[in-house]
Amino acid sequence: MKEYSSLIRSGDDEESAQSSGEDAISSLIAVSMSLIVILASSITIIYLWKGQDGFVIERPSSALLSWQMEYMELIGANNESLAELNGEGVVVCVVDSGVDLGHPDLRGVELRGWRDSINGIEEPYDDEGHGTAMTGIIVSDGGLDGVAKGVDLLVAKAIDDEGQGTDGTVSDSVDWCVQQGADIIF
Repeated sequence: MKEYSSLIRSGDDEESAQSSGEDAISSLIAVSMSLIVILASSITIIYLWKGQDGFVIERPSSALLSWQMEYMELIGANNESLAELNGEGVVVCVVDSGVDLGHPDLRGVELRGWRDSINGIEEPYDDEGHGTAMTGIIVSDGGLDGVAKGVDLLVAKAIDDEGQGTDGTVSDSVDWCVQQGADIIF
């Protein structure tokens, strides 16, 4: 068994130090598993098909769904002990190209807030697509499931329709996220 004697502070006993070390390791494992889910989901979250009128976003194929289930099983994310880890109580702000709430996997999503640092438009939109994909990784509920569907979601558009942003649009968006109480900013 691994020793945790380096964690013992003055006045601590070895048993409480070992418990603290195990808690820290458990937290590290949970965070690592979450990152793996995000990576796996980012590969499969939005699938684009070339249609006659341009790109059409559709639901993923059943092959993608089975991949997602395999990744979730691989990291133990289907375990009941992880079921309550849905992001509830956490405020997440996505700084990207916006969000298309008309996407099939995002139709039930409610935003806590929206900011358009590019054009100042009051209603959420995404004219580039990347922000919708990133938002889907977090909160999608449809073809593929997001990794933290219970978060309070903020979206700030700092990237234009060509995938470009400036220091000004990004910093304005990040400042807004902070003012809105974001716990995590992507």
